[in-house]
Amino acid sequence: MNSQLFFLSIVALEKKNVCRFALSKANELSGNFGNDKLFYAYDGVKNLITNHLLNIDEFVIEREKLGIQYKSIFKNGSVRIFFEKTTRYHEIDLSVYASYLIVTQQALNDKNAGGGGYVQLNGEKSLTESSSFLKYENLRIGLGRIIVGSFTENIKFTNIDEPCFVLSINASKNVYYKSELLDKIIKDEIFRRNVPRLLKDFNAEINDSNIKGVHFETVYRKNGDIIKFRHDLHNHSTIDTIIDMKDGSQKSFAEYFQNKFNIQLKYPVWPLFVYKIHVTN
Repeated sequence: MNSQLFFLSIVALEKKNVCRFALSKANELSGNFGNDKLFYAYDGVKNLITNHLLNIDEFVIEREKLGIQYKSIFKNGSVRIFFEKTTRYHEIDLSVYASYLIVTQQALNDKNAGGGGYVQLNGEKSLTESSSFLKYENLRIGLGRIIVGSFTENIKFTNIDEPCFVLSINASKNVYYKSELLDKIIKDEIFRRNVPRLLKDFNAEINDSNIKGVHFETVYRKNGDIIKFRHDLHNHSTIDTIIDMKDGSQKSFAEYFQNKFNIQLKYPVWPLFVYKIHVTN
């Protein structure tokens, strides 16, 4: 092993730990940044993701509030943290936030109501539960895996009126561990076994304190069809979202799936979220 590279990696890790500590201390001293409903994920470098916009641009931690854990680093005085808002879209790889708490309102709910207190462990991309249960041990899902909720591959951060979290589901990969059909898992986990059939009922149940919707990612580029929408983000259903075909005809998104892939969508009146990623170098 190259001892110099090993030393540099240790230094980089220590810097991330110090930054995480400082941000955690700022969160504590500011009273959760002035919002008791705010939760955040931080990569220890510069990317801070929150479920609500911050109302502050900077925060100062005085030296006496920093404690002794990193005394040698903070020996020169207070720490000033600057926050800069960005408007671009984010695709968050949860492995970046290894060992860091990822919280959504669904996770905060009581376990009897479907909550779990999810935490991100060991750099895996699946959300795992903060405690284990004996009844799960014989279900062949691996140590620490949670039965419910782990169908998420990642969490996408997007803007629909205001910042919100959207669960991303890729049906081509078994990123969930519950031995049920995907639509049943969505029904059980998001709507607690009572899926609204009507659009108005669907919208009534989706609010700022729970999951906004499901982003169903499909890639059929290899078949020569690239589906483009006039609006990047909208709340139309698969029935009233019309796409232009190569032969000049028009079909709804639901018809396209049914005709080309013999897939009939079970809930065609659900809102269709179109997610666009802006890649920056």
